[in-house]
Amino acid sequence: MSDQPKKEASKAKTSKSKSSAKRVAKTSADATPAAEPASAQALHESRSELRRNMMRSIVTEPLLTQINDSPDGVFDVIIALNELYQGGLEAALAEVKRQAEAWQVKYSSVSNYVFARLSAERIRLLAIETQHLITENRRSETVVYRIWEDSDVATTLTRSLTTIKADAAQRSFHALGEGIVWAVLDSGIDGDHVHFEEKHTLHGRIDSLGIRAPVAHRDYTPDGEAQLAERSPASDNERRGTASALLDRLGHGTHVAGIITGYWKTD
Repeated sequence: MSDQPKKEASKAKTSKSKSSAKRVAKTSADATPAAEPASAQALHESRSELRRNMMRSIVTEPLLTQINDSPDGVFDVIIALNELYQGGLEAALAEVKRQAEAWQVKYSSVSNYVFARLSAERIRLLAIETQHLITENRRSETVVYRIWEDSDVATTLTRSLTTIKADAAQRSFHALGEGIVWAVLDSGIDGDHVHFEEKHTLHGRIDSLGIRAPVAHRDYTPDGEAQLAERSPASDNERRGTASALLDRLGHGTHVAGIITGYWKTD
């Protein structure tokens, strides 16, 4: 038998193996471009998420989601001005006025806060400009510090006793606050608030604002200083001190004092 058929068969196998190898190599080569778009997509999504997170540091939630969902919407916003702005708060407010006039937008301001009604596009423009300046380490050149949604709020805390676990302290240790005086340094206390009225309760007599000498309610603002000379002596366990100390134009001091010692029983 001749060796020629064997050689031919061997060549055929070699040729077939090379062909298979080429097909495998080609298949692998063809698969690579298909993976690249997926990788690019992941990179794009990662960058988009990074941009959203950076934007979120300027436009807070839920406002950021709202302007993304409603790009043609208009929103009530609170803008906190940058306290480190070059030229100070006065210069920042001047820039706010200039921009508001250019956009023909009405606004109001209290301290370093600006209240306005802006479109989603303008909110986004303010945020992008702020983000750009911060990225270039030019924080002192940006007027805006943060943008919030300006929404209605309502009081929902109705059981502060339970919230701060005071009822547990009362039951476990009979800790009713007797003999303890808290000093609340805040916006004052509304002395006429129903939660501070003298009452007779299951725990005994409660007169939250009745204090004994030498302790006295004191107003350290110019209003209170002017009243010190006019103060008349108070009898023991009365609401001693300056009258303006028991006024609260802002309400925060009353809220804090109410958590500490306010009492009210619902019908």
